[in-house]
Amino acid sequence: MTLHEFGVLALIQASLSVIEGVSSSQSWQGLVRFLPKSSSTSAIGVGRLIKITLITDIFNAILASVILIFVVYFSNWFGIPNSELLLLYGLVLPFRMNGTWQGIARSQNKLVLINIQLIISGFGKLITAFGVFFIPETTFSTVVLGFVLSEIISYLVLIISGIVIVDKQWTLSSLIFDGRQQYTNDSEIRKFIFINHFNVSSVLAIRNVDELIVGKLISPEVTGVYKLIKLISALLSKVIEPMYIVIYPEFNRLLSHGKTSELKTCLGVYLELRLLHRFFYINMCDSWRLFY
Repeated sequence: MTLHEFGVLALIQASLSVIEGVSSSQSWQGLVRFLPKSSSTSAIGVGRLIKITLITDIFNAILASVILIFVVYFSNWFGIPNSELLLLYGLVLPFRMNGTWQGIARSQNKLVLINIQLIISGFGKLITAFGVFFIPETTFSTVVLGFVLSEIISYLVLIISGIVIVDKQWTLSSLIFDGRQQYTNDSEIRKFIFINHFNVSSVLAIRNVDELIVGKLISPEVTGVYKLIKLISALLSKVIEPMYIVIYPEFNRLLSHGKTSELKTCLGVYLELRLLHRFFYINMCDSWRLFY
């Protein structure tokens, strides 16, 4: 893979990340927030909640697909010369709208499923990268296809695992029946998801805009170099990222049960770990500067 192709790949991934940021409502946050208020054994209210988050995910997938078509049509303006590869990679967008199943995994303390999804996706991309390294004649389209299949398979594993958990915990038939009912907090759930959509999208949508700007103003080659620099700097932030996945459901559980003292203790531990991470990050950057 040439530097130009790597830069185009970075632009494609950045475009999809922006589309995902604009489209995703992060419905898992609504499910995690409201599910603890329901009984862990009764399906009353659970089916309705899952139905609302599933409808949200479907709407997000449709919205992402519409935006993708628009971006593909104007791909040259965004600095992406390979519109067909952008469309190919865009097949992952509907599968990324899996907030319901992420919420199920988080709320039922099955975070290992999210880790498995990330491992499968990363392992598939790693195999693709090794293929490029050992088989230099590997085409750019083959690389994109490898990345797409890696992501889709990983998301399917998460979705299927989530369905199995739901059926085991409440049974699908009882949830389908409950999903047809109306509850007083339906509007509260929808309002939370709606407001959260704009809170989240405003952050996620601009996370990769800088790469698109570099590609538009300069060239895909420079975007490739810029992407490498960002990847190196992002390695250190990965140390703290798993904490958010683990702690957020615990915060909601403590809040829903009114355990303020335990919540304060949990917040204190979180802040201490954040400070430790910052200290580690500063020292690593300083060591990197001295090394070079």
